[in-house]
Amino acid sequence: MKSKQPCTIYNCEWDKYYDGIIIDDTVYVLDKEGNILPTEQLRWEAWYNIIPLMQFYTSSYDREKNDQGRNKRASSQWGFFHLDTRKIIVPPAFDYVFPFYSDCAKVVKNGKYGFVACDGRLVVDTVWDETCHFYDAALCPVRKDSKWGLIDKTGKEVFVPQFDQVDEFKAILNGEEGLHFTYAALVMKDGKYGFIDDKGNYILPPKFDDARGFSIEGYAPVKGNGKWGFLDHTGAIVVPLQFDAVGEYGMFYMPGRSWGKGCVEFFTVMLDGRWGIMDSDSNVIMPDGNVSYIIYKGMKLYIKNGRVTSKLAVE
Repeated sequence: MKSKQPCTIYNCEWDKYYDGIIIDDTVYVLDKEGNILPTEQLRWEAWYNIIPLMQFYTSSYDREKNDQGRNKRASSQWGFFHLDTRKIIVPPAFDYVFPFYSDCAKVVKNGKYGFVACDGRLVVDTVWDETCHFYDAALCPVRKDSKWGLIDKTGKEVFVPQFDQVDEFKAILNGEEGLHFTYAALVMKDGKYGFIDDKGNYILPPKFDDARGFSIEGYAPVKGNGKWGFLDHTGAIVVPLQFDAVGEYGMFYMPGRSWGKGCVEFFTVMLDGRWGIMDSDSNVIMPDGNVSYIIYKGMKLYIKNGRVTSKLAVE
């Protein structure tokens, strides 16, 4: 006789819940009358071509509260099943499971965090008080008590918890090697900021008074002695510490250009009390005279409080 157990399927991409049933080791979708439905709809709605695994849970879960497993008294048990075979890959044994953003997914058990692989193995034990996600980088920030460290996908501590802050790794486009990305994370220790790559090397040890994460073009704002400048992904200062402030990182598309050639990326910067921009080629463009705008690549850009508030084509 086949075992049966009610379950709920969660499509996190669209925040949708479906009634389901587990028959032995297989998950099925049910309609309102309790009839088994095909899973084509779920395949279409999910990131099927990337990771064909979907979350499901047994017992009850407060969808409105959505505490993602932080309530140790919650009764729901979460796992993953494969959208093609409907077979359970990760049995429902966790208080919550996050989606697969790469080949690892974050899971929660008794208020502690770990990671499972696509084949269902628990590759990082649920021992961490908080973690980020792996995404495409090889390392992930993790917290124990008040300090952050970095682990790889086997759970090895590449940096033992020692930092006051570690941001998620950001992708940096490496144009010299085609469409290739490197990754860097902002770290803070003893009130100073630096950067680490996802191979476990310091791009720059913590030494700046303030900093922000890298842009996709490979620039990071850093502050020292009261002034801001920019370093590149090697840790070299490419724009000297000279700005009063750094505002938003943004982009716009130039009229009449293709998407690839028409995209312009920049930071807004303040120099001598006035706002301008630094573009992806490290060019600094400031307003001429007493006007409140700059002219850049055929566009008139108005900047207020570090934000581009208007973009107009120059006639």
